[in-house]
Amino acid sequence: MPCALRLTIEPGADHTVPVWSSDGSRIAYAVELGKISRGIYQKYSNGAGRQELLLSSDSGTAIWPTSWSRDGRFILYSREARTAPQDSIEIRVLPLVGGHGPRRFIEAQPRAYDGQFSPNGRWVAYTSEESGRGEVYVVPFEAGSVLNTESGPASGREDRRWLVSANGGRSPRWRGDGKEIFYLSMANQMMAAEIEEKDKGMVVRTAQALFNCTPALSARQDAPYDVSPDGKKFVISSSGYYNAPLILLVNWTANLK
Repeated sequence: MPCALRLTIEPGADHTVPVWSSDGSRIAYAVELGKISRGIYQKYSNGAGRQELLLSSDSGTAIWPTSWSRDGRFILYSREARTAPQDSIEIRVLPLVGGHGPRRFIEAQPRAYDGQFSPNGRWVAYTSEESGRGEVYVVPFEAGSVLNTESGPASGREDRRWLVSANGGRSPRWRGDGKEIFYLSMANQMMAAEIEEKDKGMVVRTAQALFNCTPALSARQDAPYDVSPDGKKFVISSSGYYNAPLILLVNWTANLK
């Protein structure tokens, strides 16, 4: 029989958006409420030791992790700023080596979020709403520029990005070999686009619909699903009342008179 291991015990604290390290030994997560400091923490997945604060939240903002690089050196996270006339979200990168502070990675109006490292760490897939709807893009990730540049955005040139989705999309996730990206369409279809690295760029092939689903909505814009490394199995947090009774309405035309 499966058993559950509780990792956090602070009464009244809100622990959200857990992200695994690639070796499975640690979990990063956000704390947004409670008596302890708001921010991004990590803890050993076996429950040993105390939680460690990786990054404290700025006043008036919320931050949460979205992806941990396979080499363990970087965490991508989303930062929400509540400003008029609407909330904005940007993607930042937190280096875990060399004593470097966090850096802005993707800033798009009004919102860019859910950054995901590719398995080889050379690319980041993310969702941007700059076109007026969610779309999935891929941009290069250059670890050297993040660690060796003192300040300023850590992202590459604006012309070095590739559109993955067609007619809207969100919540990208990589296949384990980095040759396919999955995402959710505007109609809640699970989509898959094959990709290929070529000449320091990216070739994105036409996305194909895999199946329909009813994913749960998230206030933090994190993906409501995950996919196995081989891309053949999905676990989805779904919405809907699957145990609701089936009701047959007869003689319904009588109500029209």
